Order: sequence, then C-alpha cells, then structure tokens
Amino acid sequence: MEKINRLSLYIINTLKFLRLVLGKSAIQLSYDINKGENYVTNIENNETVNKYNSADFAAIADALECKIHDFIPSDEWDVSDSHTKVDKVVDTLKDPRFAKRVISAVYTRNTHPKALESIENLYGHFHLKSDKVEERKVVKEVWEKFVANNKA
Repeated sequence: MEKINRLSLYIINTLKFLRLVLGKSAIQLSYDINKGENYVTNIENNETVNKYNSADFAAIADALECKIHDFIPSDEWDVSDSHTKVDKVVDTLKDPRFAKRVISAVYTRNTHPKALESIENLYGHFHLKSDKVEERKVVKEVWEKFVANNKA
C-alpha cells in the first residue's frame, strides 16, 4: 500500500463517492476530463501514489455536476503537515458502510430512480461487472436491507 498526504486521500475518496452516486465509471470520468482511459482508475488504485491534479478540479467539478468546494474539506477539517503521509486506502464498495452511504445518496438525490429498482440496475449504475464478486455481494446485501427499510 502506498502513502499519500491526507488531503489527496480525502479528495480521492470524495470524488469516488460523487462519481458512484452519479453512476459514472472511472473510464467515463477520465474521458470527461480529457485524460487517458485509466487516469481515474490509477488514482483510485491503492497500489499507486497517483492523485488528482488541482489544475483538473474545475473539469472534474463540471463532469460530476458539483462545485470544487464539494470535494475540498471544510474549514473545520483537521489540517495536517503536508509532508506527513498516510496509507492510501481508497473507499470501496466492498465496505458495507461505504456501499450504504452511496446507495443512500443515490436514493436521496433521486436523479437515477431506476438504479434502485433492481439489483441488476444497481450493478449497472455502479459499473460492477460480474468479475467483481465481492463488491457485488456486499452491494446486494446492503441494497436488500435498504429496500426493505425504505418501502412506503
């Protein structure tokens, strides 16, 4: 596992969350910001030190239909020494808490209502191919609980 500064990790995780809520693949976001197809995938990989370039923040905000301040920590965020590195642990749908957070945001945002109509639709929304067995299992478990708790 690589090490990066806390701010970079915060931005990576926040942008991944926003990307998943919107239903945008890593490849599509890369294209949307005029980068090579593996740009975002490499940034979201725990085994690389890659991080977003601040020069791309405006394009990223446009592509994710948000503002730059939506993925920058608030003023109350605990500032650390910029030279201090932390383990690069990128959020993943293998984590039930993260999966629940993303699914809840898809529901709340309600811009993709069909995404929650079936587990297959949700897999498609998250671009989870069949080889992502562990992620699919967790997403299905979280989705089933979410649907049961949100029936009208």
